Amino acid sequence: MQRLLDIIRFSVISPEFLMLLVVFVFNYYFPFIFEFIGSKLKSDDEIWKYVPALPMLFCGFTFKFSSKLTTPLENSSNKPLYEWGAFHKINDRVVASYLICILCCFAAFSIWLLVNELESNILGCILIAAISISGLTAFQIILAAQKIRQVVELYT
Repeated sequence: MQRLLDIIRFSVISPEFLMLLVVFVFNYYFPFIFEFIGSKLKSDDEIWKYVPALPMLFCGFTFKFSSKLTTPLENSSNKPLYEWGAFHKINDRVVASYLICILCCFAAFSIWLLVNELESNILGCILIAAISISGLTAFQIILAAQKIRQVVELYT
């Protein structure tokens, strides 16, 4: 039960969720920003092919660096890390990061598939949300991998 509460907590109280709320608030109060971005995506044939690939790039970074969270040391023993009582929280966060990045990739695919069907405002909102959320997730995973490596090397 405690583990389920932890998963709900870091899903709702997370920088990714905050970023999603910020994008929606900006879309509500300043829709012209997203209309401009969406109209650029619709009008330029080359930009909409490459810019939506950024969430996929961030997803790749997330998958690459997340392995360093659970196995941070290449030549040393990780036994203290695996015996740590809250190690499951790291694994839960890694899985949540995978899911977040995959959802952002689906959002990017929807841009490619529905570029002509969606309104410019919604298109810009999806793009900014997918890029910012997946980038933030990748950044957090990289920082966590560095911090865990420091802590494990310091205490082993």
